[in-house]
Amino acid sequence: MVFYKNFGQLIFLDNTLSITKGPISLFDYNIINPVLVCATSDKGLWVYDRQNFTIFKFDDNLKLISTIPNIPILIDSEFEPVFMLGLNSFLYLTDPKEGVFVFDQYGSLYKKIHFKDINSFDIMDNAIVYNDKGIFKKIDLLTYAEQVMNVTDKVFLSQTFKDNYIYLLNADGTSYTKMKPAFSKE
Repeated sequence: MVFYKNFGQLIFLDNTLSITKGPISLFDYNIINPVLVCATSDKGLWVYDRQNFTIFKFDDNLKLISTIPNIPILIDSEFEPVFMLGLNSFLYLTDPKEGVFVFDQYGSLYKKIHFKDINSFDIMDNAIVYNDKGIFKKIDLLTYAEQVMNVTDKVFLSQTFKDNYIYLLNADGTSYTKMKPAFSKE
């Protein structure tokens, strides 16, 4: 899925990067200011509309399944999410000032993780994993125990965490390094 935020449009691609569906205008679904989009674990779609502070859930045919309105009222704080991830029937949204909010597949607030200054993350081994200035941090979702892995000796543009590996995109963006994570307690 490719999201064109400035145009409120989506296209879906296959494994050869050929368009399979789209372009789809989210404005046609009465979403006024879509700023975040991610896939659901059941091949659907989550969309956050900043204009009315609402999260929309769509199925794989883009039929609206549910909405979560008035997010700031629901979580009892201001809400400026910068990243969201759908995984294992949960929706994770991070607001660097407030923490990570976890919603279940029905749109109910499941929990708030009070770790702040997280801009993007992945889920690995039932933990949130993120980059904090070259130090990868892993926070267990049950115990909130924190582990670290220092990679400040490596120069990279970005990272992703998949299948229990960390992939670092090199500084010029032409290749990547695959690493097995080695986290330890601080």
